[in-house]
Amino acid sequence: MLRGATAVIAIAVAGPFAAAATQHPPLPKSSNASQVDPETPAWAQDEGRKLHFFSSLIAALELDRLEEAMAQYPFTGKFAEQRTRFFKAAILRRRGQPEEAVRIYRDMLAKQPELGRVRAELAATLYEMEDDDAAKHHLNRLLSANANDANRKVFQNLLDHIDERRPWQFGGYLTLAPSTNFKKGSRHKTIALGPFTLDIDNKEESGLGLKGGLYGSYNYKVTEDLSIIAAGAVAHSEYPGSDFDDTQLSGNLEVRRTNGPDSVGVAITSFRRWLGGEGHSHAVGPRLTVKKQLTPRVAVRTTLDYMEKRYDDAKYLNGRDFNASVRATVGIAPQEALFLLYGATRSVSKLDHNKYWGGYGGLGHYREWPWGITTYNEARLHQYYYDSTYPNKTAPRRDTRLAFVSSVTKRDWNFKGFAPRLEYTLTHGISNVEFYDFTEHGVNLTVTRDF
Repeated sequence: MLRGATAVIAIAVAGPFAAAATQHPPLPKSSNASQVDPETPAWAQDEGRKLHFFSSLIAALELDRLEEAMAQYPFTGKFAEQRTRFFKAAILRRRGQPEEAVRIYRDMLAKQPELGRVRAELAATLYEMEDDDAAKHHLNRLLSANANDANRKVFQNLLDHIDERRPWQFGGYLTLAPSTNFKKGSRHKTIALGPFTLDIDNKEESGLGLKGGLYGSYNYKVTEDLSIIAAGAVAHSEYPGSDFDDTQLSGNLEVRRTNGPDSVGVAITSFRRWLGGEGHSHAVGPRLTVKKQLTPRVAVRTTLDYMEKRYDDAKYLNGRDFNASVRATVGIAPQEALFLLYGATRSVSKLDHNKYWGGYGGLGHYREWPWGITTYNEARLHQYYYDSTYPNKTAPRRDTRLAFVSSVTKRDWNFKGFAPRLEYTLTHGISNVEFYDFTEHGVNLTVTRDF
């Protein structure tokens, strides 16, 4: 752990994290204040005072005194159980039993994900355990929906510490992926080309697939706010028939300047693809990424890139792509966020009927629910307008594509820091060229640490 990081967490719990209790249920007043025993200390005469007194003991690390006070004057009323569990977990964390504290915090959030103070304690505990992926997930959730400047500074500092202490990052995934149309083949059996009618070989075909991948990156700090980041990833999918085995290798080298949550990055990106075990295509080009926190609850990420693309066999597809995308994140609460998506592209190749303008708009929604369930739903509508008439057709090609993703994560089915995630995907393509008319339903079953 970084020298000084412990102090950061201690400050967070004593000050800003305690202030994060705005997400905690309201503090009820005692219903029998007039009948309080005159020997009862002032801090124990109603639940609000009791809560603040116990919080001060935690901040001062007077754990034995806190246990004695909780035993002599336990919480009462509607929120007694959750408040008692919270302080028991806080004691466990500070006595060197963070795993048990995390179990209690996760269980509380599984039932009531709106408890911001519990989430803050969980994030700090995960940070101390160096469970960085999970800690970053909760810190980002708190950061996205917290308007308190002091809180935001603490959350951002912890995120910065994670990046500093772990310049290397590695990960991987393995997913079962059944699909109703893994070829993305046409739903039509024939296609009319002028006076001729031809059979379509690439028809819809279902199958059970396996997807997997590895990724890694290294963040070299040049100065406090300037970094050089090298990253790479490999992804592979297999479905029945080796012709559709797909392997993709990507990498980038980026220079990034940061200022708190804001950053600007300039990168060189590259891409290589193999299809059916044979070389298919490759591309390389520059990319600009700008992240800006517009308000405490609204952040925007803008990406611009230019790619020179080359195909191993289909040389007529060689050309270049210009892409722009914008993703706005609107934090509604720590357990909920809305995403606004927009993108545009211009693709140029040797043949006019393969050149096109494209764009998409979309909406995403993230929500943590009671019962330990997290959902993410995203819908995008894509439009593509080609420059000239497709061979043997009477009009330029026009494509409309609807892409929908819905995932469910069961947060309280936690095993060794992983939780199961089930994802459903739908891609529906409509085109005036029958080759590109298709529908695909897919399911992915995997595990995640982002919970």
